Amino acid sequence: MRTTRFLLLVFFLASCSLRMMATDFYWVGGAGDWSNINNWSNTSGGTSHPTGVPTLSDDVYFDAASGSSGFAVTITAPATCRNLTFDAGAQITALTMNAENEQMLTIAGSLAINNTMSVGRTSYISNSTSTGILFQSSTANTVHTGDNPFTSLRITFDGSGSWAIDDNLSITTPNPTSYYVHRSGHIRIRNGATVTLLSGNQMNAFGDIGIDVTSRLVFANAEISCHRFINTNDIAAVDSDGSTVTVNNGHTLDATYDGNTAGALTTTVNSYFDLLVVAQNPNILTESVNRGHFKTLQIISDACNINSVITDELLITPANGGQYSFTTATSTVNTTLTVQSTQCGSTILLNGINASTTSVNMGVGPTVTMNNVAVSNFKITENGGAANYPVAGVDNGGNTGLTFNAMNTQRFYWIGGTGSWNEPAHWSYTSGGATNNCLPTLTNTVVFDKNSGLGSGTTVTVPGFSF
Repeated sequence: MRTTRFLLLVFFLASCSLRMMATDFYWVGGAGDWSNINNWSNTSGGTSHPTGVPTLSDDVYFDAASGSSGFAVTITAPATCRNLTFDAGAQITALTMNAENEQMLTIAGSLAINNTMSVGRTSYISNSTSTGILFQSSTANTVHTGDNPFTSLRITFDGSGSWAIDDNLSITTPNPTSYYVHRSGHIRIRNGATVTLLSGNQMNAFGDIGIDVTSRLVFANAEISCHRFINTNDIAAVDSDGSTVTVNNGHTLDATYDGNTAGALTTTVNSYFDLLVVAQNPNILTESVNRGHFKTLQIISDACNINSVITDELLITPANGGQYSFTTATSTVNTTLTVQSTQCGSTILLNGINASTTSVNMGVGPTVTMNNVAVSNFKITENGGAANYPVAGVDNGGNTGLTFNAMNTQRFYWIGGTGSWNEPAHWSYTSGGATNNCLPTLTNTVVFDKNSGLGSGTTVTVPGFSF
Protein backbone atom coordinates (compact mmCIF):
# COMPACT_ATOMS: atom_id res chain seq x y z
CA MET A 1 0.00 0.00 0.00
CA ARG A 2 2.80 2.37 0.92
CA THR A 3 4.52 1.66 -2.39
CA THR A 4 1.33 2.42 -4.31
CA ARG A 5 0.82 5.72 -2.45
CA PHE A 6 4.44 6.68 -3.11
CA LEU A 7 4.10 5.98 -6.83
CA LEU A 8 0.89 7.98 -7.00
CA LEU A 9 2.62 10.91 -5.27
CA VAL A 10 5.55 10.75 -7.70
CA PHE A 11 3.13 10.66 -10.65
CA PHE A 12 1.19 13.66 -9.26
CA LEU A 13 4.34 15.73 -8.72
CA ALA A 14 5.63 14.83 -12.17
CA SER A 15 2.34 15.91 -13.74
CA CYS A 16 2.50 19.26 -11.91
CA SER A 17 6.08 19.75 -13.04
CA LEU A 18 5.18 19.08 -16.66
CA ARG A 19 2.33 21.60 -16.47
CA MET A 20 4.70 24.26 -15.12
CA MET A 21 7.23 23.67 -17.91
CA ALA A 22 7.09 25.65 -21.14
CA THR A 23 4.72 24.30 -23.76
CA ASP A 24 5.13 24.74 -27.51
CA PHE A 25 2.17 26.40 -29.23
CA TYR A 26 1.88 26.28 -33.04
CA TRP A 27 -0.52 28.47 -34.98
CA VAL A 28 -2.80 26.54 -37.31
CA GLY A 29 -5.77 27.23 -39.57
CA GLY A 30 -4.69 30.46 -41.29
CA ALA A 31 -6.46 33.74 -40.48
CA GLY A 32 -7.84 34.12 -37.00
CA ASP A 33 -7.84 35.73 -33.57
CA TRP A 34 -5.02 35.04 -31.09
CA SER A 35 -7.56 34.27 -28.35
CA ASN A 36 -9.27 31.50 -30.38
CA ILE A 37 -8.01 28.14 -29.09
CA ASN A 38 -9.05 26.51 -32.38
CA ASN A 39 -6.09 28.30 -34.02
CA TRP A 40 -3.58 26.67 -31.69
CA SER A 41 -2.02 23.23 -31.53
CA ASN A 42 0.85 21.75 -29.55
CA THR A 43 2.35 20.29 -32.73
CA SER A 44 3.15 21.82 -36.11
CA GLY A 45 0.08 21.47 -38.35
CA GLY A 46 -1.73 19.54 -35.63
CA THR A 47 -5.50 19.05 -35.57
CA SER A 48 -5.98 18.75 -31.82
CA HIS A 49 -6.28 21.94 -29.81
CA PRO A 50 -5.15 22.88 -26.30
CA THR A 51 -7.51 23.98 -23.55
CA GLY A 52 -6.12 27.52 -23.46
CA VAL A 53 -4.02 30.09 -25.28
CA PRO A 54 -0.26 30.62 -24.74
CA THR A 55 0.97 32.00 -21.42
CA LEU A 56 4.18 33.84 -20.48
CA SER A 57 5.94 30.48 -20.04
CA ASP A 58 5.00 29.11 -23.47
CA ASP A 59 6.86 29.34 -26.78
CA VAL A 60 4.87 30.31 -29.88
CA TYR A 61 5.68 29.34 -33.47
CA PHE A 62 4.32 30.36 -36.85
CA ASP A 63 5.63 28.04 -39.56
CA ALA A 64 4.81 26.71 -43.02
CA ALA A 65 1.97 24.61 -41.59
CA SER A 66 0.26 27.61 -39.95
CA GLY A 67 -1.83 28.47 -42.98
CA SER A 68 -1.90 29.27 -46.67
CA SER A 69 -0.37 32.43 -48.12
CA GLY A 70 -1.61 35.86 -47.20
CA PHE A 71 -3.35 35.32 -43.87
CA ALA A 72 -3.45 37.74 -40.94
CA VAL A 73 -3.71 37.27 -37.17
CA THR A 74 -5.52 39.80 -34.97
CA ILE A 75 -5.05 40.44 -31.26
CA THR A 76 -8.30 41.64 -29.67
CA ALA A 77 -7.57 40.57 -26.07
CA PRO A 78 -4.40 40.60 -23.97
CA ALA A 79 -1.91 38.16 -25.52
CA THR A 80 1.19 36.58 -23.94
CA CYS A 81 4.02 34.22 -24.74
CA ARG A 82 7.62 33.56 -23.83
CA ASN A 83 9.51 33.30 -27.12
CA LEU A 84 7.75 34.24 -30.36
CA THR A 85 9.14 32.87 -33.63
CA PHE A 86 8.00 33.41 -37.21
CA ASP A 87 9.80 30.90 -39.44
CA ALA A 88 11.05 31.85 -42.88
CA GLY A 89 8.42 29.59 -44.42
CA ALA A 90 5.51 31.09 -42.48
CA GLN A 91 2.83 32.55 -44.76
CA ILE A 92 1.46 35.06 -42.25
CA THR A 93 1.58 38.60 -43.65
CA ALA A 94 0.21 40.66 -40.75
CA LEU A 95 -0.01 40.62 -36.97
CA THR A 96 -2.44 43.35 -35.95
CA MET A 97 -3.46 44.68 -32.53
CA ASN A 98 -6.85 46.17 -31.84
CA ALA A 99 -6.32 49.84 -30.92
CA GLU A 100 -9.90 50.37 -29.80
CA ASN A 101 -9.39 47.94 -26.91
CA GLU A 102 -5.79 49.02 -26.27
CA GLN A 103 -4.54 45.45 -26.56
CA MET A 104 -0.91 44.55 -25.95
CA LEU A 105 1.24 41.54 -26.77
CA THR A 106 3.56 40.72 -23.85
CA ILE A 107 6.71 38.78 -24.75
CA ALA A 108 8.67 37.36 -21.80
CA GLY A 109 11.57 36.17 -23.95
CA SER A 110 12.87 36.76 -27.46
CA LEU A 111 11.27 37.78 -30.75
CA ALA A 112 12.42 36.28 -34.06
CA ILE A 113 10.76 37.37 -37.31
CA ASN A 114 12.36 35.48 -40.19
CA ASN A 115 9.74 36.19 -42.87
CA THR A 116 8.28 39.31 -44.46
CA MET A 117 5.25 40.62 -42.62
CA SER A 118 3.78 43.69 -40.96
CA VAL A 119 3.24 44.27 -37.25
CA GLY A 120 0.93 47.11 -36.25
CA ARG A 121 -2.36 48.35 -34.89
CA THR A 122 -5.74 48.45 -36.58
CA SER A 123 -6.06 52.25 -36.46
CA TYR A 124 -4.88 55.35 -34.66
CA ILE A 125 -6.97 56.20 -31.60
CA SER A 126 -5.88 59.43 -29.90
CA ASN A 127 -6.21 58.02 -26.38
CA SER A 128 -4.82 54.58 -27.19
CA THR A 129 -1.56 54.78 -25.23
CA SER A 130 -0.74 51.15 -24.58
CA THR A 131 -1.46 49.31 -27.83
CA GLY A 132 1.74 47.55 -28.83
CA ILE A 133 4.39 45.08 -27.72
CA LEU A 134 5.69 44.78 -24.16
CA PHE A 135 9.04 43.01 -23.81
CA GLN A 136 9.14 42.02 -20.14
CA SER A 137 11.90 39.82 -18.79
CA SER A 138 14.63 39.29 -16.19
CA THR A 139 16.91 37.34 -18.54
CA ALA A 140 18.99 37.99 -21.66
CA ASN A 141 16.96 38.09 -24.88
CA THR A 142 17.22 39.01 -28.56
CA VAL A 143 14.98 41.04 -30.83
CA HIS A 144 15.20 39.92 -34.44
CA THR A 145 12.78 41.94 -36.59
CA GLY A 146 13.83 40.68 -39.99
CA ASP A 147 14.00 44.41 -40.88
CA ASN A 148 10.19 44.52 -40.84
CA PRO A 149 8.91 47.91 -39.62
CA PHE A 150 6.32 48.22 -36.88
CA THR A 151 3.34 50.45 -37.64
CA SER A 152 1.90 52.95 -35.12
CA LEU A 153 2.81 50.88 -32.09
CA ARG A 154 4.13 51.56 -28.62
CA ILE A 155 7.14 49.30 -27.99
CA THR A 156 8.03 48.87 -24.32
CA PHE A 157 11.02 47.20 -22.66
CA ASP A 158 10.61 46.43 -18.96
CA GLY A 159 12.38 44.25 -16.39
CA SER A 160 15.86 43.59 -15.08
CA GLY A 161 16.86 41.65 -18.19
CA SER A 162 18.44 42.74 -21.46
CA TRP A 163 17.43 42.91 -25.10
CA ALA A 164 19.94 42.69 -27.93
CA ILE A 165 18.51 44.28 -31.08
CA ASP A 166 20.07 42.49 -34.03
CA ASP A 167 18.04 43.92 -36.93
CA ASN A 168 16.74 47.28 -38.03
CA LEU A 169 13.93 48.51 -35.77
CA SER A 170 11.61 51.36 -36.68
CA ILE A 171 8.07 52.57 -36.07
CA THR A 172 6.46 53.82 -39.26
CA THR A 173 3.37 56.03 -39.48
CA PRO A 174 4.26 57.65 -36.14
CA ASN A 175 1.74 59.50 -34.02
CA PRO A 176 1.62 60.83 -30.43
CA THR A 177 0.92 57.39 -29.00
CA SER A 178 3.51 55.40 -30.98
CA TYR A 179 6.94 55.43 -29.39
CA TYR A 180 9.60 53.44 -27.58
CA VAL A 181 9.49 53.14 -23.79
CA HIS A 182 12.48 51.67 -21.97
CA ARG A 183 11.42 51.30 -18.34
CA SER A 184 14.36 49.27 -17.04
CA GLY A 185 17.04 46.80 -18.00
CA HIS A 186 19.50 47.25 -20.85
CA ILE A 187 18.92 47.68 -24.57
CA ARG A 188 21.92 46.84 -26.75
CA ILE A 189 21.89 47.70 -30.44
CA ARG A 190 24.40 45.44 -32.19
CA ASN A 191 25.46 43.62 -35.38
CA GLY A 192 25.07 46.72 -37.54
CA ALA A 193 21.41 47.20 -36.64
CA THR A 194 19.78 50.62 -36.94
CA VAL A 195 17.05 51.82 -34.60
CA THR A 196 15.19 54.70 -36.23
CA LEU A 197 13.12 57.40 -34.61
CA LEU A 198 11.05 59.22 -37.19
CA SER A 199 9.22 62.50 -36.81
CA GLY A 200 6.72 62.10 -34.00
CA ASN A 201 8.54 59.16 -32.35
CA GLN A 202 9.91 59.28 -28.83
CA MET A 203 12.14 56.99 -26.81
CA ASN A 204 11.60 57.40 -23.07
CA ALA A 205 14.25 55.37 -21.32
CA PHE A 206 14.77 54.70 -17.63
CA GLY A 207 17.45 52.09 -18.26
CA ASP A 208 20.66 52.06 -20.30
CA ILE A 209 20.80 52.34 -24.09
CA GLY A 210 23.96 50.74 -25.50
CA ILE A 211 25.15 50.95 -29.11
CA ASP A 212 27.82 48.61 -30.47
CA VAL A 213 30.37 49.21 -33.20
CA THR A 214 28.80 49.75 -36.69
CA SER A 215 25.29 50.03 -35.24
CA ARG A 216 23.30 53.24 -35.43
CA LEU A 217 20.56 55.19 -33.74
CA VAL A 218 18.91 57.39 -36.35
CA PHE A 219 16.97 60.54 -35.55
CA ALA A 220 14.59 62.63 -37.64
CA ASN A 221 12.78 65.27 -35.60
CA ALA A 222 12.51 62.76 -32.77
CA GLU A 223 13.03 62.79 -29.02
CA ILE A 224 14.91 60.52 -26.63
CA SER A 225 14.63 60.86 -22.88
CA CYS A 226 17.01 58.56 -21.05
CA HIS A 227 19.00 57.99 -17.88
CA ARG A 228 22.20 56.80 -19.52
CA PHE A 229 23.11 56.82 -23.17
CA ILE A 230 26.20 54.73 -23.96
CA ASN A 231 27.93 53.46 -27.08
CA THR A 232 31.05 51.55 -28.00
CA ASN A 233 32.14 53.45 -31.08
CA ASP A 234 31.22 56.16 -33.57
CA ILE A 235 27.60 56.11 -34.66
CA ALA A 236 25.85 58.17 -37.29
CA ALA A 237 22.70 59.98 -36.24
CA VAL A 238 21.44 60.57 -39.75
CA ASP A 239 18.84 63.28 -40.46
CA SER A 240 19.08 64.32 -36.86
CA ASP A 241 18.34 68.04 -37.18
CA GLY A 242 15.48 68.93 -34.89
CA SER A 243 16.04 65.87 -32.68
CA THR A 244 16.66 66.15 -28.95
CA VAL A 245 18.14 63.73 -26.44
CA THR A 246 17.24 64.53 -22.83
CA VAL A 247 19.40 63.15 -20.03
CA ASN A 248 17.89 63.62 -16.60
CA ASN A 249 17.76 62.60 -12.95
CA GLY A 250 21.47 62.59 -12.21
CA HIS A 251 22.62 60.21 -14.92
CA THR A 252 25.06 60.35 -17.78
CA LEU A 253 25.41 60.64 -21.50
CA ASP A 254 28.57 58.62 -22.03
CA ALA A 255 30.55 57.31 -24.97
CA THR A 256 31.79 54.24 -23.13
CA TYR A 257 30.40 50.76 -22.78
CA ASP A 258 31.47 48.07 -20.32
CA GLY A 259 34.30 50.38 -19.25
CA ASN A 260 35.84 50.65 -22.72
CA THR A 261 36.61 54.14 -23.97
CA ALA A 262 35.12 54.83 -27.38
CA GLY A 263 34.92 57.55 -30.00
CA ALA A 264 32.52 60.44 -30.23
CA LEU A 265 28.85 59.70 -30.62
CA THR A 266 29.00 60.81 -34.24
CA THR A 267 31.60 61.94 -36.70
CA THR A 268 29.41 62.35 -39.77
CA VAL A 269 29.24 65.99 -40.85
CA ASN A 270 25.83 67.61 -40.19
CA SER A 271 24.43 64.39 -38.81
CA TYR A 272 24.82 65.01 -35.10
CA PHE A 273 22.00 65.85 -32.75
CA ASP A 274 20.85 68.15 -29.97
CA LEU A 275 21.29 67.21 -26.32
CA LEU A 276 19.28 68.78 -23.52
CA VAL A 277 20.49 68.07 -19.97
CA VAL A 278 17.71 68.82 -17.52
CA ALA A 279 17.16 68.06 -13.85
CA GLN A 280 13.60 66.83 -13.38
CA ASN A 281 14.17 65.84 -9.75
CA PRO A 282 15.20 68.70 -7.43
CA ASN A 283 17.19 66.32 -5.23
CA ILE A 284 19.38 64.80 -7.93
CA LEU A 285 23.14 64.48 -8.00
CA THR A 286 25.32 66.25 -10.54
CA GLU A 287 24.57 65.48 -14.19
CA SER A 288 27.41 64.39 -16.47
CA VAL A 289 28.06 64.69 -20.19
CA ASN A 290 31.10 62.57 -20.99
CA ARG A 291 32.24 62.75 -24.63
CA GLY A 292 29.81 63.07 -27.53
CA HIS A 293 29.34 65.10 -30.71
CA PHE A 294 26.34 67.42 -30.82
CA LYS A 295 24.73 70.15 -32.80
CA THR A 296 23.48 71.95 -29.69
CA LEU A 297 24.35 70.94 -26.15
CA GLN A 298 22.10 72.83 -23.75
CA ILE A 299 22.41 72.38 -20.00
CA ILE A 300 19.63 73.73 -17.80
CA SER A 301 20.22 71.53 -14.74
CA ASP A 302 21.79 73.32 -11.76
CA ALA A 303 24.96 71.17 -11.78
CA CYS A 304 26.82 69.35 -14.53
CA ASN A 305 30.25 67.87 -15.27
CA ILE A 306 31.42 68.20 -18.88
CA ASN A 307 34.24 66.19 -20.42
CA SER A 308 35.64 66.07 -23.96
CA VAL A 309 32.49 67.00 -25.89
CA ILE A 310 32.34 68.38 -29.42
CA THR A 311 29.45 70.71 -30.19
CA ASP A 312 28.52 73.61 -32.43
CA GLU A 313 26.73 75.33 -29.56
CA LEU A 314 27.24 74.97 -25.82
CA LEU A 315 24.49 76.72 -23.89
CA ILE A 316 24.71 76.66 -20.10
CA THR A 317 21.47 78.46 -19.29
CA PRO A 318 19.95 77.41 -15.95
CA ALA A 319 17.00 79.28 -14.51
CA ASN A 320 18.58 80.12 -11.15
CA GLY A 321 22.32 79.68 -11.49
CA GLY A 322 24.37 76.60 -10.74
CA GLN A 323 27.80 75.00 -10.70
CA TYR A 324 29.48 73.54 -13.80
CA SER A 325 32.85 71.86 -14.14
CA PHE A 326 34.97 70.86 -17.13
CA THR A 327 36.85 67.68 -16.26
CA THR A 328 39.79 65.64 -17.58
CA ALA A 329 39.93 66.52 -21.31
CA THR A 330 39.37 69.52 -23.60
CA SER A 331 35.95 70.18 -25.12
CA THR A 332 35.47 71.78 -28.54
CA VAL A 333 32.81 74.43 -29.17
CA ASN A 334 32.68 75.45 -32.83
CA THR A 335 30.42 78.50 -32.99
CA THR A 336 28.65 79.58 -29.78
CA LEU A 337 29.40 79.49 -26.05
CA THR A 338 26.76 80.98 -23.76
CA VAL A 339 27.04 80.88 -19.96
CA GLN A 340 24.32 82.86 -18.24
CA SER A 341 21.21 82.27 -16.19
CA THR A 342 17.81 83.00 -17.66
CA GLN A 343 16.84 84.63 -14.34
CA CYS A 344 18.18 88.17 -13.85
CA GLY A 345 21.09 88.18 -11.41
CA SER A 346 21.47 84.44 -10.88
CA THR A 347 25.15 83.53 -10.53
CA ILE A 348 26.94 80.65 -12.22
CA LEU A 349 30.08 79.01 -10.83
CA LEU A 350 32.29 77.80 -13.70
CA ASN A 351 35.30 75.58 -12.98
CA GLY A 352 37.90 74.55 -15.55
CA ILE A 353 40.08 71.44 -15.63
CA ASN A 354 43.12 73.26 -14.22
CA ALA A 355 45.07 76.44 -14.90
CA SER A 356 47.31 74.89 -17.59
CA THR A 357 44.91 72.54 -19.43
CA THR A 358 42.54 73.92 -22.06
CA SER A 359 38.97 73.44 -20.91
CA VAL A 360 37.33 74.74 -24.10
CA ASN A 361 38.76 75.29 -27.58
CA MET A 362 36.55 77.58 -29.67
CA GLY A 363 36.26 77.59 -33.45
CA VAL A 364 37.27 80.60 -35.56
CA GLY A 365 35.25 83.80 -34.95
CA PRO A 366 32.86 82.40 -32.37
CA THR A 367 30.22 84.11 -30.25
CA VAL A 368 31.07 83.98 -26.55
CA THR A 369 28.62 85.32 -23.93
CA MET A 370 29.37 84.95 -20.22
CA ASN A 371 27.36 86.97 -17.67
CA ASN A 372 27.19 86.80 -13.88
CA VAL A 373 29.85 84.11 -13.81
CA ALA A 374 32.43 83.33 -11.14
CA VAL A 375 35.26 81.54 -12.99
CA SER A 376 38.27 79.55 -11.77
CA ASN A 377 41.03 77.51 -13.46
CA PHE A 378 39.40 77.98 -16.85
CA LYS A 379 41.64 78.12 -19.93
CA ILE A 380 39.93 78.92 -23.24
CA THR A 381 41.53 79.06 -26.69
CA GLU A 382 40.43 79.92 -30.23
CA ASN A 383 41.37 77.48 -32.98
CA GLY A 384 44.14 76.21 -30.70
CA GLY A 385 45.66 79.68 -30.21
CA ALA A 386 45.32 82.60 -27.85
CA ALA A 387 41.86 84.00 -27.09
CA ASN A 388 40.47 87.08 -25.36
CA TYR A 389 36.78 86.97 -24.58
CA PRO A 390 34.95 89.45 -22.32
CA VAL A 391 33.26 88.16 -19.16
CA ALA A 392 30.87 89.97 -16.86
CA GLY A 393 31.87 88.20 -13.71
CA VAL A 394 34.41 87.43 -11.02
CA ASP A 395 37.95 86.16 -11.62
CA ASN A 396 38.63 83.52 -8.96
CA GLY A 397 42.09 82.81 -10.36
CA GLY A 398 43.81 80.44 -12.77
CA ASN A 399 41.97 81.71 -15.89
CA THR A 400 43.41 82.23 -19.39
CA GLY A 401 41.77 83.81 -22.47
CA LEU A 402 39.18 85.83 -20.54
CA THR A 403 38.94 89.53 -19.72
CA PHE A 404 36.77 90.24 -16.69
CA ASN A 405 34.52 93.29 -16.62
CA ALA A 406 32.84 94.72 -13.56
CA MET A 407 29.45 93.37 -12.58
CA ASN A 408 26.54 95.34 -11.21
CA THR A 409 27.46 96.61 -7.70
CA GLN A 410 24.08 98.15 -6.90
CA ARG A 411 22.54 97.55 -3.45
CA PHE A 412 19.71 95.05 -3.08
CA TYR A 413 17.02 95.55 -0.43
CA TRP A 414 14.88 92.71 0.91
CA ILE A 415 11.12 93.35 0.71
CA GLY A 416 7.92 91.43 1.36
CA GLY A 417 8.64 89.57 4.61
CA THR A 418 8.89 85.77 4.65
CA GLY A 419 10.28 84.19 1.50
CA SER A 420 13.15 82.45 -0.29
CA TRP A 421 16.42 84.21 -1.13
CA ASN A 422 16.10 83.11 -4.75
CA GLU A 423 12.66 84.65 -5.25
CA PRO A 424 13.18 87.78 -7.41
CA ALA A 425 9.95 89.35 -6.10
CA HIS A 426 11.64 89.86 -2.68
CA TRP A 427 14.38 92.16 -3.98
CA SER A 428 14.32 95.87 -4.72
CA TYR A 429 16.88 98.55 -5.61
CA THR A 430 15.40 100.82 -2.92
CA SER A 431 14.31 100.35 0.69
CA GLY A 432 10.67 99.28 0.69
CA GLY A 433 10.48 99.90 -3.08
CA ALA A 434 9.00 97.92 -5.92
CA THR A 435 10.55 94.61 -6.88
CA ASN A 436 13.36 94.66 -9.42
CA ASN A 437 12.65 91.02 -10.34
CA CYS A 438 16.35 90.28 -10.07
CA LEU A 439 18.67 88.37 -7.70
CA PRO A 440 21.82 89.64 -6.01
CA THR A 441 25.22 88.42 -7.22
CA LEU A 442 28.69 88.11 -5.73
CA THR A 443 29.30 91.86 -6.22
CA ASN A 444 26.07 93.21 -4.72
CA THR A 445 25.54 94.42 -1.15
CA VAL A 446 22.38 93.06 0.45
CA VAL A 447 20.42 95.11 2.99
CA PHE A 448 17.70 94.05 5.44
CA ASP A 449 16.04 97.04 7.13
CA LYS A 450 12.81 98.22 8.74
CA ASN A 451 11.06 98.14 5.36
CA SER A 452 11.91 94.49 4.68
CA GLY A 453 8.71 93.28 6.33
CA LEU A 454 10.53 91.01 8.77
CA GLY A 455 9.55 90.50 12.35
CA SER A 456 8.61 87.85 14.85
CA GLY A 457 7.80 84.57 13.09
CA THR A 458 9.06 85.65 9.66
CA THR A 459 11.76 83.66 7.88
CA VAL A 460 14.13 84.13 4.95
CA THR A 461 15.18 80.75 3.53
CA VAL A 462 18.55 80.49 1.77
CA PRO A 463 18.66 77.50 -0.64
CA GLY A 464 21.72 76.16 -2.44
CA PHE A 465 23.43 78.31 -5.07
CA SER A 466 22.49 81.55 -3.35
CA PHE A 467 24.71 84.64 -3.57
